[in-house]
Amino acid sequence: MHFVSWAGTRKVGVLWIAHRSCSKHLLVYPQHQKKPVWGDVLGTSLKLSWNKPANNGATITGYRITYQEGGTGGFFEKIKNTNSPALAIVLTGLKTGGVAYNFKVQAYNSVGIGPYSKASDAVQTKYSSSYATTKATRLQYEQFKATHKVYTIRQLDMYRKLYKTRYLKTLKRFRVAKERGQKAETQVAQLQQSANVQSALNSKKLALERDIAYKKVILTDKMDTKKKRVMQKLSQKKIDHSYVLSSERLAIQRKHFEKLLKKKNDVEEELRDKIWLLNKKVQKETQLRLATEAKARASAAPQRTLRESSGNKGSHLQKMFKAAENDAAADTELTAELHEHKALAELSKRGKKVMAVVNVRDGYPPKSSKQFVKSEVYNAAVLVPSESE
Repeated sequence: MHFVSWAGTRKVGVLWIAHRSCSKHLLVYPQHQKKPVWGDVLGTSLKLSWNKPANNGATITGYRITYQEGGTGGFFEKIKNTNSPALAIVLTGLKTGGVAYNFKVQAYNSVGIGPYSKASDAVQTKYSSSYATTKATRLQYEQFKATHKVYTIRQLDMYRKLYKTRYLKTLKRFRVAKERGQKAETQVAQLQQSANVQSALNSKKLALERDIAYKKVILTDKMDTKKKRVMQKLSQKKIDHSYVLSSERLAIQRKHFEKLLKKKNDVEEELRDKIWLLNKKVQKETQLRLATEAKARASAAPQRTLRESSGNKGSHLQKMFKAAENDAAADTELTAELHEHKALAELSKRGKKVMAVVNVRDGYPPKSSKQFVKSEVYNAAVLVPSESE
């Protein structure tokens, strides 16, 4: 029977069939090969070689080797796959001392495994002195073990008979010692019981002392906590009392400062009203003076020539008067600023800043002392007529 296959597989009965997309070349398993030949026979190994079979288009990748022992029975696998295209191999692990072996070989290629070759000629392993000595040594060792075991058993039986009497004597001694030990155990139990009673009493005493100490600690802790709470309440009350006192003091001081500020504001309002009235009077006087001057100019028209001749002297005097007026205005401004700075410093020391702001619209009093001084300077300049006029 031939085994046939194509690349890419599909199993149909015994045949392995496949389709190849690009080639119609047929690949099959390796063919039958000649029987293998052995050589270099030793006690437990030999060298087996064979001829290369036809690969039928697929590369051979290895060989399978089977063997038959003693010329009877079936063939068993020795090497499943050599995984090498080599045509010879050394087989080891054979039985020594004239044991007959037959071998068969199967080839592997990329398709699969081929048929068996013919069986090789029977070959007998040689006698190995080293293997025989190791085998005889092993037998002698096993026999020695058996005889040694029997000897030890007999010796142990003799020892048992010899020491039986000693065992009986020691048994009597053991019984006497056991009775004495039981008496000693009872005495020890009594002593242990008394010791347990004493330890129980001591433990109860220690427990009571521990409870008393624990209660003392708890009481002291409670007293400390109560003391702390009382101290905290007292300190809180002190703080609250001081806070109330401070708030009352602050309220009294605030009322006092408010009264002072009110008085100052009232005085300032009165002063502004007076200043406003004075400004009204000054404006009226300036208007009357301007009217009288206009009448005087109209009546004194012929005398202008004389005044023009004396104009140079009058212009010099006018410049001197203007310089004096400017110096007086600067002095008044400085004094007003000093007074204002002093008043603001006193108010800031008391904890509040007061800035009197009064809108000056349509003839109302001026906003501050600076404006008041400026208005006074302006009015003085208006009221004092120049010599040129």
